[in-house]
Amino acid sequence: MFLRNLQILFLTSISFVSIESATAESLKFITAPTHSKQQTREIYTPIVKYLSEQTGKNIELVLSINFLDYVNKMRGGSFDITFDGPHFSSWRIKNLGDTPVARFPGEIKIAIATTEGHSEYRKLDDLVGRRVCAFASPNLLTMAYLNNYPNPLRLPVIIPAKGFKGLVNCLKTGKGKAVVLRDKMWNKMDKSGLKLISIPDIAYPDRTFTVSKRIDQSTLSNIRRALLADDAKQPLSKLLRTFKKPELIATTAEEYKDIDQLLNSIWAFKSRR
Repeated sequence: MFLRNLQILFLTSISFVSIESATAESLKFITAPTHSKQQTREIYTPIVKYLSEQTGKNIELVLSINFLDYVNKMRGGSFDITFDGPHFSSWRIKNLGDTPVARFPGEIKIAIATTEGHSEYRKLDDLVGRRVCAFASPNLLTMAYLNNYPNPLRLPVIIPAKGFKGLVNCLKTGKGKAVVLRDKMWNKMDKSGLKLISIPDIAYPDRTFTVSKRIDQSTLSNIRRALLADDAKQPLSKLLRTFKKPELIATTAEEYKDIDQLLNSIWAFKSRR
């Protein structure tokens, strides 16, 4: 029985090992699991190969099984290059000493909307205790929305949805009384039957590449230069098309100051200092 239990424990533990076999000598690249494993390989493999060529280092792509697996790995500081949302980047900059090197241009703001029939919902406080359609935590839009409710006893009830269509369907089918969108989604969508409650005047930088403090300054500079160079357009093409972005731009740590606080309500994300 002991051997059988040991075997089960071993099989369980290896299910959380990264999909790609990264070696101790490699630099390890990881990104948030917002796409399937196959899509992640297709989008990021050209970038990893390009950065390997430009730095002279062996860089390997590491895949996460899900967000729990990703958060556990990312928080451990065992990755050398990471690409994800600004709240995660901010947390690593503050707690792990990461350096942001490039990001998507533009800013992220949230928009909260409801259906025209809900005249009682005119401001954010009207949604306390109400069902609100949003992406699952710890998505940036959701965490930015919940940041408007500092009292943990007076929160909306998040109804998780997947994708933009899923958010709109969640609202229109009555699963939620309101919906949290990106402001750009709201500006472009068909607003028939809908009305805006609020677009809070807080903006965040877009998705970001960060580099671990373990990386020497020369390699870090080469990574930054490579990502911002004209030669990067081809290896970055699938990433840019996926997120509908024209390029990457330079960034600094100052842009991410205090954004990590959005994660304070999530287990294990309290700042370490």
